[in-house]
Amino acid sequence: MAPTELVANYRNTGNVDVGPFDTDISVINSLGQVVASDAQTINYLVPGLDTTIIYNTPFTLGTSGIYSYRAELNGIPNEMVGSNNIRVQELIVFDTSLSTVNLKWAGATDDGIGIGWNGGNGGVGVHIVPHYYPIYFNATTCRIMSNAGLVGFYMRVYDDDGANGGPGTLLDSVFVPPANAGPGDKVIPLATRFTLYDGGVYVQWYMGGQNINIAQYPQLPISLRSYECLDNVWAEYRDRTLYDFHLGIQAIQPPVFDLGCTGFFGLINGIDVGSPVTVRSWVKNFGNQSMNNFPMNYQFESEPVVTQNYTGPAIAPGDSSLFTFTQMYTPITDGTGFMCTWPTFGNDADVLNDTVCVSIDTYTGIDELSNAALVLVPNPAKDQVAVQGLPAGRYTFTLIDVQGKTVLHANTVVGQEPVLIDVRSIAPGAYTMSFASDARRRVEPLLIAR
Repeated sequence: MAPTELVANYRNTGNVDVGPFDTDISVINSLGQVVASDAQTINYLVPGLDTTIIYNTPFTLGTSGIYSYRAELNGIPNEMVGSNNIRVQELIVFDTSLSTVNLKWAGATDDGIGIGWNGGNGGVGVHIVPHYYPIYFNATTCRIMSNAGLVGFYMRVYDDDGANGGPGTLLDSVFVPPANAGPGDKVIPLATRFTLYDGGVYVQWYMGGQNINIAQYPQLPISLRSYECLDNVWAEYRDRTLYDFHLGIQAIQPPVFDLGCTGFFGLINGIDVGSPVTVRSWVKNFGNQSMNNFPMNYQFESEPVVTQNYTGPAIAPGDSSLFTFTQMYTPITDGTGFMCTWPTFGNDADVLNDTVCVSIDTYTGIDELSNAALVLVPNPAKDQVAVQGLPAGRYTFTLIDVQGKTVLHANTVVGQEPVLIDVRSIAPGAYTMSFASDARRRVEPLLIAR
């Protein structure tokens, strides 16, 4: 991960010049271990002025979790007030590779009491600035400590485009009914998911009546980003140096819709097609959303496009499915050209992986080999497969996987007895078996299953 600069600002709040004095910066993990530190000397600072130091040693982000970010100065003779010489800020590290991240300031524990407001017309809020942009939000989170009033509550999200960076535009509002407002951790889906491109958000929990409490986190360090909301007026939480609220927002990976074809099943480069053939193609979900009910297409050269909807089981992210077109391809000319297949989807993220093509030779006449009643038995095969129906002669047979890789290649002579091919060393899966003579080539699909 990229290192993060350690920065601190120091101010002379007295009425005399000071200097030189020492400053220290450190990052401390939840086990109390110092994981980054540095020190610099400030030579001179006049009353009322401040200076910002960017330290030479950066903090290299490591394990996700809560850290203490501590800045301290010392070495000022006869200093009257030393209580403001140390500032500790909460620092949270998130793993951006996760599919779901809960952005919040609170840790796992709570004080067992929580907080609510008399009269039921109040709430709390937190300010959260995301760790990357753009970021896609799908839900808010909170922990209800108790709900003796059996009431609901509101979850609202505001942009921080208000005055002085405060709550401004209302981005989302959801009411959680009493039936779903009992004690415990809650994930409340947003009414409308949205993407944030800059700045931060204020997340608000607001009571829907009396005697409902939200949980508080009492452990140092504290974020100092907690607010109380009374009659929808925001103010810094009076105990913001002591508590964080169990309140946050959930981010997920932005939806990516990306379908593509990776190959044909039964059609390979150089194959001779002289009679109607079933077109089957592998479609893969390269995105992160399950996909279903989309058009699949195939076309030979400039002939009309054949389109049929995929209506099978939803294809999960990263998975593939073998699609079979009900309309067979029938050659209408003699020649060589490209047979192509592709899915159609309006929001496709990457059109470069949509289409796959193979070069085939087409014939309008039926030759002896194309007309042969070729049969593979058994199919699916386990240990060996018998090839039946080939006319006598010399052949080269090739077994090709769905990626177009040759996994078996040999020569054989066909006579009176069926040809037996040993497939015990071949991994289970879908394959294409090709038989070529001096005149023509014939292919058949083969499944190997154990």
